[in-house]
Amino acid sequence: MAETIMPDKTRRAIKEFCELLRREQGENLLGICLFGLVARGTATPESDIDILVTR
Repeated sequence: MAETIMPDKTRRAIKEFCELLRREQGENLLGICLFGLVARGTATPESDIDILVTR
């Protein structure tokens, strides 16, 4: 199975989402975890972005 590189648009969206969570949740935020196809580098254009947020 060939790995794909995460598109810049996806990378920016994830970064912006994480920054927003950090600003809004502050010390209540315990962790942010990217998982699924995007994290594994096997996403297709139809794939969603799976993010686990713990607080």
